[in-house]
Amino acid sequence: HRDLHSFPTRRSSDLARREELGIPRATLALLVGVSERTIERWEAGRTPIPRYQRKLAKKLGCSLDELGF
Repeated sequence: HRDLHSFPTRRSSDLARREELGIPRATLALLVGVSERTIERWEAGRTPIPRYQRKLAKKLGCSLDELGF
């Protein structure tokens, strides 16, 4: 099964901000428009496609650079 919300290359991304803000993974998934499993993949190092990178940054109140993209 291909993940359509991520690039296959691995990068170091710091989504610890979600935890710092106390946002549950399921809530962030709903806000961004992806599955909770997709959020897990991103937190494990998969790189979200640019559209989702921007949504993540906006919902987490930080820049793309702060997220490591």
